[in-house]
Amino acid sequence: MEIKEVTDSAAWDRYVLQTPESKYTHLFNWSRVIEETYGHRPVYLAAVRPVQTGNPGICGILPLFRFKTLVNGLRLVSVPFFDTAGILARDPSIRNFLFKKGLEPLCGKNAGLSAITLRQEGMLDIPDLTPMVGGPRIFSGKVGLSLPVSGSQQEMMGKFKSKLRSQIKKKREKRAGLENRKNRAA
Repeated sequence: MEIKEVTDSAAWDRYVLQTPESKYTHLFNWSRVIEETYGHRPVYLAAVRPVQTGNPGICGILPLFRFKTLVNGLRLVSVPFFDTAGILARDPSIRNFLFKKGLEPLCGKNAGLSAITLRQEGMLDIPDLTPMVGGPRIFSGKVGLSLPVSGSQQEMMGKFKSKLRSQIKKKREKRAGLENRKNRAA
């Protein structure tokens, strides 16, 4: 297995669409959108099996951007402006390989990085989160919450504790009051 920087959107997106844990933010076109909009250069890495294995192709991905700020300097960020889009691989050993071997050349002493931000949905199961001696600190503290939506509104509300239901109800009443005031003013 080897690490390659990917520029082929078709192969990348095929892997993303075939991996159940993927998010829309893993799709390749975000590299173009973020680079053209904000000027952050993408570095899209993939763990690739060689043709000789009989099962060639991408087996894990790590979308990164060189993200420069005035305060923190240069960082590597796994898809800035989104909550989740870190390492995507079905096999934990491939996640580990991508982390260690993919970040190593990008984080050398002359890279000038202040940090690496990996935006993972869950905890990384990588035993040693230090990609190399003297490397930048790793930050994976971005947290996102999700709740599967199913059933009617009443069924969903019934799943919440009474205190949360009360808070939601108060917010709705407050919004309704604002809407009523707007309608009366118009």
